[in-house]
Amino acid sequence: MDNASSILTAFDRHLDHETRLIVHGRAAIQLGYDDPPPETARSLDVDGLIPEEEVAALVTDEGFWNAQTATNEELRPLGLYITHLFQSNQVFLRDDWLLHLVPITRPPLRFLRLFRPATLDLIPHENDAWRRRAGLGRRGLPHPP
Repeated sequence: MDNASSILTAFDRHLDHETRLIVHGRAAIQLGYDDPPPETARSLDVDGLIPEEEVAALVTDEGFWNAQTATNEELRPLGLYITHLFQSNQVFLRDDWLLHLVPITRPPLRFLRLFRPATLDLIPHENDAWRRRAGLGRRGLPHPP
């Protein structure tokens, strides 16, 4: 099983109610596309996007945060975690990005309803993340020390 599936299966096991999670980053590529690059299976975390209009409700959803904490504690020995939950205004997305969400159907889950951004919304983030991992700036220039 790939790391994203392991993380999300554990998270689902700790949830007690239906929850939509918009998966972002390498986990979205691993789970949301056929034949993803092999390195996406080894990502150590799952990132999520929270639409601005859902932030207030999520902040008060104790079941969600308890499940996140329990998941991270369970998976800590493996070095896996779910931690980066970005508000949608913190990443580059089209204005109507929510209208173009793509359902993710694997792994099979009880409470989690997984989605990923459309490819057009996912590519700018992943390109920027790749540049940072490679030590390059936004235009291919090295980051200053």
